[in-house]
Amino acid sequence: MEKFMYPCKNMRITQGYDEGSHKSSYAIDDGEIDTGRSTAYAPYSGTVKVIYPQYENQVFFESDEPVLFADGTVDYAVTLVEHQNSPMAYGMVVGKHYNQGEPFYVEGGRYAGINNRVASHIHMEFARGKYQRWYKNASGTYSLRDAKRPQDCCFIDDSYQIFNDNGYGFKNVSSVAYETGNYQCLYNMNVRTGAGTDFAKKKVSELTEDGKAHATSQNMNDNAIYKKDTVFTAKEIIYNEDSVWARSPSGYICIADTELVYCQKV
Repeated sequence: MEKFMYPCKNMRITQGYDEGSHKSSYAIDDGEIDTGRSTAYAPYSGTVKVIYPQYENQVFFESDEPVLFADGTVDYAVTLVEHQNSPMAYGMVVGKHYNQGEPFYVEGGRYAGINNRVASHIHMEFARGKYQRWYKNASGTYSLRDAKRPQDCCFIDDSYQIFNDNGYGFKNVSSVAYETGNYQCLYNMNVRTGAGTDFAKKKVSELTEDGKAHATSQNMNDNAIYKKDTVFTAKEIIYNEDSVWARSPSGYICIADTELVYCQKV
C-alpha cells in the first residue's frame, strides 16, 4: 500500500487553509523554493480525471488504489492542483497515468485563463475517496468534497526541504502510522483467523487466556470480540487493498479501513 506523499519537494507554504482566499476550505498555496517554475511529483500512483484548461489548469488526480493517509486513514485519494501555465507539462491529458514520484505538474501563475497573471505557485487541496465534482463552499469558492487538512493527508521524508510548513508539522514517513506494538480498540472488535473480512471469526475458546479475559462474552462457543478499550499486541502489520490488519497472539484484528480507524497505537 502506497503512502500519500506531499507533492512538492521544497515546501514553502505561502497561504494556508482557511486563510485569505482559502476561507472555508483546506486548500493551500506552495511557492516552492523561489519564484521560478518548480516541479510537483505524483503523490501516489493514479490517473488524471479532469483538467480545466480554460481556467487555471485545474487538475483532479485520483489514486489507483486506497492509500495510507498521514492520520492513519486508508482510502482512495484525490489531489487538486492548479495555476500551471499552458501548455500542460509532462504530456498531461485526461486519462493519463502517473506512478508515484513521477513529475506531473509545474508551478505557474495562470489565473482566469491567462498565463503569469499571479505569482508563481501551486494551489493544492487533498481529499479522501474517489473523485467527485467540486462544490461552492460557504465563502463562495470551489473546493473538493471530503477534503482533509493537508497534514492529515500527506507524509514527507528526509529528502524534503522545509522552508515554511505554516506550522502544520507534517509527519515524516519514517514514523508511519502503523507499526508493530500495542494498540487499543476504539470499538468492540472481531478477532479473525486471517487478515480480512473473508476470514472466519474466531471463537472465544480459540483466544489466549488474556484474550478471553477481554472478550465481550465468556461463552467459549461465542464469536471472539474484544471489548472497546482492550489493548493487544500487534506482532505483524498486514496491508490489504483497502484495510490494515494486525496479527496478535489471539488472531487478526482490523486497525483501519476506508470507513474508520478502529484501533490506535498506545
